[in-house]
Amino acid sequence: MPQDTQPTRPMPRAPQPRLTPPSSNTQPKTRPMPAAEGPTTRVLQKAGIKSPRPERNLTSRSIPKQSKPPSPALLVAGIVGTLLLMIVIIAAAAGSGVSIHRGRASNTEKVASKEEPATLEREALADCEKGRDLILRSYNTGDRTGLQRGVDLIIKGNTALERVNQMTGRKFDTRPYNEALKMARQKLMELK
Repeated sequence: MPQDTQPTRPMPRAPQPRLTPPSSNTQPKTRPMPAAEGPTTRVLQKAGIKSPRPERNLTSRSIPKQSKPPSPALLVAGIVGTLLLMIVIIAAAAGSGVSIHRGRASNTEKVASKEEPATLEREALADCEKGRDLILRSYNTGDRTGLQRGVDLIIKGNTALERVNQMTGRKFDTRPYNEALKMARQKLMELK
């Protein structure tokens, strides 16, 4: 037997064509072949088999087309409409609040006018007396909290007496309370 001097080259295997199309729900059992270059591609083309498609790059995102920007007239109309809606809402809220507030104010004025000036006068004079007594007791001992509480009571009493004066027109002698108030304020300045 004569021997060939040329070495035989193994023939490349061609992939078997699929007899049934792959289902969209199932994945192929084999890996797709990468696009090859060189003799393998030529052999496939000669055999009448199309070369496999290169895989899609699944990591890149497709960018959707940008829609046209809205026209300036549409933007202006939207802004004006929003402002008008806000004004209507604010006006409705303010209108309802004002009527309720006016009703309440008239009710409180009626209640204040029903308050007896004699009772208010009695309470005011009692507060002034308590404040003056507290100041006189705390003055010699230097009790800062007692002096401050006495000042607060006299101020509260003087304010109530002023309100009684406005309701009835009567004037009250607040000179002894104001002297005690002045004395307590001086002592508080010394204690600081």
